[in-house]
Amino acid sequence: AVSRRTWLARLHSRRSESVWHYRETGSGRPLILLHGLGMSHTAWNAVIPYLCSTRRVIAFDIAGFGSTPALRGTPPTPAHLVDGLEQSIHELGLEVAPDLVGNSLGGYLALEAATRNIARTVVAISPAGLWREHPPRHVKSVIGSLRFMARHFPAASRAAMHLSLLR
Repeated sequence: AVSRRTWLARLHSRRSESVWHYRETGSGRPLILLHGLGMSHTAWNAVIPYLCSTRRVIAFDIAGFGSTPALRGTPPTPAHLVDGLEQSIHELGLEVAPDLVGNSLGGYLALEAATRNIARTVVAISPAGLWREHPPRHVKSVIGSLRFMARHFPAASRAAMHLSLLR
């Protein structure tokens, strides 16, 4: 049986393309989890059971990943992604500011969200974007390879995301 919260999450994620897909469980102060590049909300599956006994845990699929469509008509910059995060948080109707936890790209977005006073607290695990002038050389190659795979081999890319080694 599907819980009411799960049903509402599914309904909510389909209602508007601007609202990110999410998984929600637990109750208490809201805790939002943001995954890294090339992942989905399932990256947090191993820790969610430990968090949901005391927290309302909301694990988003960042725009362009998992079940959330890519941004349309705007480049997926951190600022634009945080615009989507902010809108998605607003649509949840939270009564208090959430705490954010992000890994890699998610950490970058969590830190950006903090500069906008979207979050009460932030934990950024190995956040991207802390370089001073330009990202390290390998970043462009990794992102280019991921884009190439997603565009030219979408079925293989989706299948690869189900491998536990790559999550």
